[in-house]
Amino acid sequence: MYQRILNKLDGGIWEKEVQGIVEDDVINRIKEQINTLDEAYGSDRGPKNMGGYVLFFKDKESYENTVDEIMEFYKLDKDLYEYSDCISEGRAGEAQWMEELYMLGSDDALVLIHPNMNEKRRGLECLIPKS
Repeated sequence: MYQRILNKLDGGIWEKEVQGIVEDDVINRIKEQINTLDEAYGSDRGPKNMGGYVLFFKDKESYENTVDEIMEFYKLDKDLYEYSDCISEGRAGEAQWMEELYMLGSDDALVLIHPNMNEKRRGLECLIPKS
């Protein structure tokens, strides 16, 4: 299952639910995405208004069990995203968090945030700039 985060209100409620469970990097990235959408399209927009929203998947199984259905609904190809980026890297064998942006139209976006197993041992590490 996933959680749809449409605006700052949804983001604040979601953040309270996952605080201490989800890494701060992930929380902060979702807040950045929501702030961008709210500034550009308004925080009072509904699911059918332009702008888009974030879909947060709490575990890899939820993502894998749902992503094909989401892609079919929006008539998207899972491999044809605008960008895919690692937003938080766990240790080898732990989840790393991925962000994928899909454009639904010229003013409508779908951002998927989901965990993926960290494959460092196979040389597929997630490159995150260290500050």
